[in-house]
Amino acid sequence: MLRICLLVLLLVPPAWSQRWPESVAHSLTAQPIQAARNLEQVLKDSGRPWEGSNSLWLLDLRDGTRAVFRSEDEPWGSQGEIAGYRLTRWLGLDLVPPTVFRILHQSEWPATTPWPFPQATRTGSVQIFLTVKPTTPELLANLDPLVKADIEVVSFVMGRYDNHSGNLLVDEQGHPCLIDFENSLEIQQARYGDIPYARRGARRTDLPGLSARQPFPFDHPEKLVDPSLEEIQKRLSPWWTYWPEGMAELHRHIRNLDDKTIRYAIWDHRLWVQARATSRHPAWTDRYRNSTMERLSQLDEGVLQLLLPVPYTHEHVRTMLGRAHQVLEAWRQD
Repeated sequence: MLRICLLVLLLVPPAWSQRWPESVAHSLTAQPIQAARNLEQVLKDSGRPWEGSNSLWLLDLRDGTRAVFRSEDEPWGSQGEIAGYRLTRWLGLDLVPPTVFRILHQSEWPATTPWPFPQATRTGSVQIFLTVKPTTPELLANLDPLVKADIEVVSFVMGRYDNHSGNLLVDEQGHPCLIDFENSLEIQQARYGDIPYARRGARRTDLPGLSARQPFPFDHPEKLVDPSLEEIQKRLSPWWTYWPEGMAELHRHIRNLDDKTIRYAIWDHRLWVQARATSRHPAWTDRYRNSTMERLSQLDEGVLQLLLPVPYTHEHVRTMLGRAHQVLEAWRQD
């Protein structure tokens, strides 16, 4: 109970954050559901084909709020969305729509729609639904430079490297909205202005590699140039023991890169792969909003532990603080 009370106090934003009142998050948590529709089908019916790896449902709540329920067997990526909302709100930024954790029970699902899940309860995130404009290069280019700077800062600190235009929405008033913080749940080695290296798989002390006592080899990674999927699997699978289909995804990504090169390192007896793709860019800016950076300078371990939900760990806290310090150092030298 004490942790919940402290978290509520932390989420009372600085005075400059006014886009969404705190009551919106309360509605997402407590309001009964009056209607539920599959979001993918809703978008297709409106002429906006969309496919995703998650089960998303458009909810109409009793007070008129419309929201998106991101459903999962166990909380994972949905917790990234919650963390993104909490941290940006703590920074005083209205960049992530209000997002809360909610456990739905079959009994509260509207009778007009069949309950779509095998169990009687389902966990996930509920995020306010926004009507958005098509995201175009022209629209993104016209965003306020300081808003774009805030987006880069948040993306780097949180480890949100999948920061392509499809994950940056613009509402009807022209305000940007960040979604998809799933990558922030990965443990990363990151250098400000570079694509990070994400940890993959198990620790293998029986295999050669750099010790954690040595610096991470950002400037001297191992490389696989234009490899086949079989070559990737042969080289990386001794460490990459979970999510094996991720190696096929990695292969698809590099086929579209000009150099068709995988950069990786065996460090701390683990595999680290640079998360490169044509749709991604390194999070970096040479302009900073002073109020954002002053607030970021107040971020510490205790605050982050309260803001980040399970399954974030102390290691996530430590690496996020390390990334925050990199950004602050760049700001102070600017």
